[in-house]
Amino acid sequence: ALVNRQISTGQGKRVSTYAVPLTVEEAVYTRDALAKAIYSRIFDFIIRRCNQSIYTEKPGHVIGVLDIYGFEIFDTNSFEQFCINFCNEKLQQIFIELTLKAEQEEYMREKITWTPVEYFNNKIVCDLIEKRPVSCLALLDEECVIPEGSDKRYLEKLVRNFEKHNHFAKEGVKGSATAFTIKHYAGDVTYDVLGFTDKNKDTLFPTLIQLCLGSSSPLLKTIFAGESIDQKQRPVTAGTQFKNQVNDLMRTLMSCTPHYVRCIKPNGKKRAMFFEEAIVLHQIRYLGLLENVRVRRAGFAYRQTFEKFLHRYKMLSPDTWPIWSGSAMDGCTNILKQQAITGDLYQFGTSKVFIRAPVTLFALEELRDRRLHDIATIIQKTWRAYKVRKYFLELRALAMDIFLNKKQRRRASIGRNFYGDYLRVADDANMGQSMRKRGDRRVLFSDTLTKINRKFKAQQRSLVITDRAIYNITGKRYGKPNRRIPLDVLGSVSLSTLTDNYFVVHVPSEYDYIYESDRKTEIVTALAENFHEITGKQLPVNFSNDIIYRIKKGEARKLHILEKTSVLQTAFHIDASGDITIEVAPTAVATKEEVLRRHEQAELRRPPQRSVAGAHMVVETPTPAKHSTASSSSSESRTFPPPIPRVLRVKAEYDYQATSTEELSFQAGDVITVKSQEPSGWWVGETRDRCGFFPSNYVTEVKAGSSKALPAVPPKPKFLS
Repeated sequence: ALVNRQISTGQGKRVSTYAVPLTVEEAVYTRDALAKAIYSRIFDFIIRRCNQSIYTEKPGHVIGVLDIYGFEIFDTNSFEQFCINFCNEKLQQIFIELTLKAEQEEYMREKITWTPVEYFNNKIVCDLIEKRPVSCLALLDEECVIPEGSDKRYLEKLVRNFEKHNHFAKEGVKGSATAFTIKHYAGDVTYDVLGFTDKNKDTLFPTLIQLCLGSSSPLLKTIFAGESIDQKQRPVTAGTQFKNQVNDLMRTLMSCTPHYVRCIKPNGKKRAMFFEEAIVLHQIRYLGLLENVRVRRAGFAYRQTFEKFLHRYKMLSPDTWPIWSGSAMDGCTNILKQQAITGDLYQFGTSKVFIRAPVTLFALEELRDRRLHDIATIIQKTWRAYKVRKYFLELRALAMDIFLNKKQRRRASIGRNFYGDYLRVADDANMGQSMRKRGDRRVLFSDTLTKINRKFKAQQRSLVITDRAIYNITGKRYGKPNRRIPLDVLGSVSLSTLTDNYFVVHVPSEYDYIYESDRKTEIVTALAENFHEITGKQLPVNFSNDIIYRIKKGEARKLHILEKTSVLQTAFHIDASGDITIEVAPTAVATKEEVLRRHEQAELRRPPQRSVAGAHMVVETPTPAKHSTASSSSSESRTFPPPIPRVLRVKAEYDYQATSTEELSFQAGDVITVKSQEPSGWWVGETRDRCGFFPSNYVTEVKAGSSKALPAVPPKPKFLS
């Protein structure tokens, strides 16, 4: 197959095949054609295998890197340089299409005030080389088909068809009769026509393909699989193959978003650190970089649709943040005016906003980053405030469960908020590091208080409660921790039923601690909650005016607390046995109405589930358990009755068990004095020395003149909270 060529003649059954010996020159071309074909197909095979190995069925973005030919101008330029420079012309054309031409057309389409920039469009050169029916490549293929075709005849056809073309010249190199010149975008290149026809012919005859397909090499069989071995089909010329590959590349580039890295050759001597100004300036000119710079300088560095611009920068204006109800263009105008950006720095098109200078865009981005940081800070602050508020509201609700009806509340203390870390121990790096070493993660409470020592002397201490322990600290804040008491070793906490501020922490493994603090409610509640989190058990909280405490193991004392009208302030008395009597001066005690009103204002009351029906509010009240054969329609939503100004007494028709400490429990038949009728359907009433909220559909009004005498309402006692 390398030294003979098979030629078929005739048609149908009269087809004859002859083996024609090749000349030495033809055999050399055949050998070279086979080597080029094997090299080309091995290259394609490697590319296919690489693509198969990285292929994924998941859709996504692809980043491709294209290393293109450099423009070649040698002393003698032949068919290879002709093809390479043709490829560069096509790449320059797409560069123009995607940058200079597309950008200026966008300005005109958006009706932007614009002075067009003149630039050289090399499409005319590309058409000279490839456009059918008459072009350099088309005439070359035609000449290769003719048996008597030659390079000289090809040159004559070029001169005959293009002698008047602005980018074609015959004179070529002085003294050469086989040269022609094409005026490329990069400069004039003179090509020697000798060898054009031979190099353009595809000498990869079907016999060579059949030879490779019958080879014992699996690789050769693979890379030539699917090749046509039809003897009658005319092989595609090398120039046409190259043109088709270039056009395929152009279609691929047009489907992507290309970005360019222009390489400048500093000199023609391949020397490092050597710069030839003339060569560099020539490249800058023919690459179209000057025109590109002119367009960018005269044009706009950034453009975006009104909707996307408004969405990205709406936080820069208080009018557009967080919601803008006007048109997108008006919103963009508001943002730019708010930032004092003058009209000469931007223009509005029909659908886009154009910003001229990059520095303006950078300023907007910097302002946006700062504003986003502020917004994130607001979100974090709001969320943290919500979490802290929720925690302390739940803590106060737990305090109501612990103290309601068990200890008197001072009128001045019932509206007090819980804050926890009053000494800001969490901000102290030394204390925080010391506590973290012991396994404590967060501070729940810190404050100064008074501790009664074993010699019955008052000492000022700082009390810190963490999620794992109690710390007794000498001094107010930066003192040394005297003692650490793990929460899981606590036995109980004891308080009196009066308005005093004393409480006792019982530690079975050690001795007990007597403290005095006007924030005793918050302290005891924090201890109870975290004791339950750690142990899963409830911390016993006892209320008694006679408290037994231990000053050391095995030695117990009694703490007796009483209210005495003859004293003006709290007084201590220690008897011979070591028992302590604390006399507390009387103080203003909060009524039940005050407690309930304060807790309602503090949003601690748990309201029934509400829903909206029509244009008025209705409340879904609890459905009572059937206590008798009487039926009730209270399970349905009902409209609230207007408030009754007179004193009202109602009779319970069903049992009701309170679900929270703010509600009132009662049994069927109990008489309740109504204090107020809330519009929610939950009334405030009093019975059996207790006051709280109850559902109005569980009761019926006791009418005057009833035959059955109502039980007398007991006098109002002191409120125990």
